[in-house]
Order: sequence, then C-alpha cells, then structure tokens
Amino acid sequence: CTEWAGEHPVDDAQRANTDAPINLDQNATRLLSDKAMIRADRIWATNFFVPSAWTTLRVGTASTPGTNQFLQFDDANSDPIGVVDQAKDVMHQLTGFMPNTLVLGAGVRRTLRSHPDIADRIKYVGVGLADETKLQELFEVPNVMVARGIYNSAAEGATDNFQYIVNGVAMWLGYIEPNPGLDSPTAIANFAWQGLIPGQTNDFGGVISRGRDDRAYSDWFHVRQAFDLRQVSADLGVFFQTAVSASA
Repeated sequence: CTEWAGEHPVDDAQRANTDAPINLDQNATRLLSDKAMIRADRIWATNFFVPSAWTTLRVGTASTPGTNQFLQFDDANSDPIGVVDQAKDVMHQLTGFMPNTLVLGAGVRRTLRSHPDIADRIKYVGVGLADETKLQELFEVPNVMVARGIYNSAAEGATDNFQYIVNGVAMWLGYIEPNPGLDSPTAIANFAWQGLIPGQTNDFGGVISRGRDDRAYSDWFHVRQAFDLRQVSADLGVFFQTAVSASA
C-alpha cells in the first residue's frame, strides 16, 4: 500500500477575521476528506470502470444490436432489465456467483428513472420516478449505486473543468464479497494498511490530524491514507459500454 498525504493550513489571520472560528476547523476537515475521497474514486474509476478490465463486455448501440451488444437505454424499445438479467446469468454460469452490485453512471441513472418499461412496471406500486431502491428491486441486485463524484481536471490556476469521475454513459455489474477473506472470491478488494497510521479507524487506512506551527502562526490539518484497490477476479464483473448515447 502506498502512503498518501495532503495538508491544509489555517493561519491566525484567518481566525481573527471570521465570526465563527470553529467553522474553519470543520471546513478544513471537510476539504481534506473530500480530496481523499475524490482521489480514491478516481483510482477506482481509472482501474475498474473500463471495458478492458473485465471478462464480460456488453456494448450499447443505437440500432440493430449484434453479438454482445444491446439497444441503448434511451431508445424506448430497449430492454434494460432483460439486458441486466442476461448478464447476471452469464456471470453466474461462469463463476457460480450472482452479481450483488450495480454501479450506474449519472447519465444511465437519469435515463433509467424515466424509461417507459421501468415506469410501466412501477406505476401501480409507487409514486414518482424510479429511485435506487426501486431499481434494486427491478434488477434484483441488492446494491445499486450512482457514481456522482465530481472532480476538476484543470491544472491549478487554469480555467475550471468540472466533470464526473465515472463515465456517465456506462455502468458496471459485479460481485463484491461483503465479508472478504483469503478464500473469498470478489471482483475488487481494498487492502488498507491499517497498522501504519496511529488512530485510523476506516477501511481506507486513513486519518485526519491537526497540529500547530508557531513559526508560521498557523494551525495545520493533515490527512494520511495507505490503501491499495486491487482487482481479484475479472470474471466477477461485467462492463456495459455506452449504455446510453452520449447525448442522453
């Protein structure tokens, strides 16, 4: 596991110029937490939310699907539930495990919420559009998550370029072992160096600490992490490329 750290100072002039000094501490903690989570999300997306990482790949197309293709979900004639069910069966036959996790890009989630087939299935049992809970029930996947993390891809000082960390028109289906062990198959595992950093209490081997630098007349806030996200089994994941069109 590679150690990573970030720091944010709060100087005495800032504290003297605010009506609620405690807010500076809260803001520093939140800032460093956000930076650490964005970093972890980007590592996950770069390594795992890509078609080349998984044994099974399905590609959405605007018309006339061929082998290992499906009609994109923004087409009213598409069959999202059938597409996911078929992929679930493929993984189950290949590994003996049924998928328990579905990660949706923001564009996929937006499209599924108002898809006519999904709307028709829930019109007598709920009010409004399909949220994650309804999608869990419809797809029969216990964990449905929407990847909404944002980062700024611009260099420091350049014009901001905010974008989703995860490809918004794709989705991922897989099996994540809830109680990982040496003999427990899983698509992805997070290995945290929990013995490195005193006081860490989370799954990413991280902690936020604070201290004083009298020579700089400042308090410092420091985040440290030591973790390594690894693919364990390529067979336990399915990637759906261009599940919706880029304009969806």
